Amino acid sequence: MAVWEYYPPYSLSWRTVYTVSKVIYKGAFMFWKRNRNISESAGGALYIRGGELLHKGYEEIEEYIAEMKEAVSADRYRIERNKKRQANSDLYREYVIDEAKSKDILMNLTVHDFCETVRNEHLGYEHELLYVFGKDVRLLQRFGAEEEVVSLYIKCNKLENRFVIIISFHRQAYPLTYAFKP
Repeated sequence: MAVWEYYPPYSLSWRTVYTVSKVIYKGAFMFWKRNRNISESAGGALYIRGGELLHKGYEEIEEYIAEMKEAVSADRYRIERNKKRQANSDLYREYVIDEAKSKDILMNLTVHDFCETVRNEHLGYEHELLYVFGKDVRLLQRFGAEEEVVSLYIKCNKLENRFVIIISFHRQAYPLTYAFKP
């Protein structure tokens, strides 16, 4: 079980730190109080994973999304669909979804869909930050007659040349925690 430390975005400068487990109970995280304080910036959520501070403020995420949407609208992006990304291919196999629908989903991402940033774990690319989003969308089942709400897991890498690689674009394997969801 991964353990995160979460610092909620309050306007006060000092708050008690809480450790958050990935276990979700009735849609809310279980918090355990720790006996230390930390400074935080207003308007952002701080997450520590494996001792590394990965902090992105609301405005930084807005800027990232705007730049990502610019690349997507100019068709400077690709959604990975290879052997290592079977879950991405499964989404297209299980639901009636094409490139236009995928592009529409990416163009409708908002700051409220943002979950976290993580380091790229591939050798030689550790300096890259990957941005994780969650999005609920209505999709038609390919082998059925019903539309259903599908919770997507979307992980993006915006390269320095402003090309965007959508590393993950598939059904969520577990519930996500949103950094700025009201």
